[in-house]
Amino acid sequence: MPRRSLSVALGALGAPVALAALAALAAGALPAQAPAQEKAWTTHTSAQGGFRIDHPDGWTHLEARPRQGSGPASVAETLYPGELHKVTFRETGDQHWPGSLQVRIAPNPGHLSPLQWMERSDCPDCAADGEARAPIDGREAMIWDLWQLDAVLYGVVIADGDRMVEISYDLSSANDPDVDRHEAIYKRMIDSFRFVQD
Repeated sequence: MPRRSLSVALGALGAPVALAALAALAAGALPAQAPAQEKAWTTHTSAQGGFRIDHPDGWTHLEARPRQGSGPASVAETLYPGELHKVTFRETGDQHWPGSLQVRIAPNPGHLSPLQWMERSDCPDCAADGEARAPIDGREAMIWDLWQLDAVLYGVVIADGDRMVEISYDLSSANDPDVDRHEAIYKRMIDSFRFVQD
């Protein structure tokens, strides 16, 4: 519960009840609130990327384009050399740390497996979790993570013939007050991922 709402709610209870509620909360006597469930979902289909994925209503999606000019541009909106396609899904609203998940497609001319891809990655700080993930839409997949200063970037690499698909998001961050809700959303998004034919 946001601080503003908690203080308003406790203030309405009166001081003795509010103090008892705070003491119970601090002692862990009150049950933890379950992550909020997103009620409505939408399917985004990317003909160019050859995939579809579900996301909560109200989340935006941004398809990256090659950089034009020398002005400022975000990583989400820029298609870099070595990327065939990239779509970033982002939570809208006033969140302090909005949810964000990215689908990135890169060429895989050697038809490498996800493990081989990770071993040849130009990301020396990325590490495979050591276990393959259950296949996604019948394709071999592997989990990877990258430890950053205050967060863990989490990803799934999916082999798709001459392409490699990477789905990534912040798994945990001290900055994200909705980390449990976001993690449930990301899991559902990844589980919904499917390849589509032209």
